[in-house]
Amino acid sequence: MSTIFKKTNKAFFLFRLCPGGPSFKRQNFGFLSLDYHLNTFSKFVKGNSAHIALSKQVILGNSAEPVSEGRPISPSMHQCINNIINCPVGESVKPIYLKAKCMELIALQLHSLQEAPASRLVCKSTFDQSRINMARLYMIEHVAEPPSLKELSRICGINEFKLKKGFQEVYQNTVFGYLSEYRLSEAKRLLESRTHTIKEVSFQLGYSSVQHFTKAFKLKYMVSPGKL
Repeated sequence: MSTIFKKTNKAFFLFRLCPGGPSFKRQNFGFLSLDYHLNTFSKFVKGNSAHIALSKQVILGNSAEPVSEGRPISPSMHQCINNIINCPVGESVKPIYLKAKCMELIALQLHSLQEAPASRLVCKSTFDQSRINMARLYMIEHVAEPPSLKELSRICGINEFKLKKGFQEVYQNTVFGYLSEYRLSEAKRLLESRTHTIKEVSFQLGYSSVQHFTKAFKLKYMVSPGKL
């Protein structure tokens, strides 16, 4: 089986039987593919009737049909993908690290499928969904000084109710919950790159103080930013 993570910020499950795994490959035209054996998938879905049904379809030979519509790629997934592509560990432990990160990414995608709403009652049209994505991108671009929900709804041309409910539908998070996740994920990436100080990162990502940033970072990653 495969999971495809595309630059369009969507992730897809595809039915495709693959030997061994999980393994990954990065394509030049914009997606990361994780390939893994059905047995690996079965370990993840044990006890979950919805996911077991998917594995049964594979066994029946439905080998080229999408399992689901594309799901949004969360900040946690982005962080995991970045760790896979830009592996931060040495060659001696690289295979173990990559396998662990691949499994983490599969688990995050399965969780996304499990948490997916049964129906999209608010954002049905392509236009509404494009407005929600516009809101997400605007918040990321203005992470240091994000607008209020009222301002954001005006900027994106969508009413505040539809913005709040639609964002929750699409990204399984509130607007500011998503922004908080993004800030911490981006902070971890910047600190691991060794190109920014803790003070620079906290200022760049809109934290009110280094102390506030340090507290949020430690709560998320169970380690202080200075010890990465």
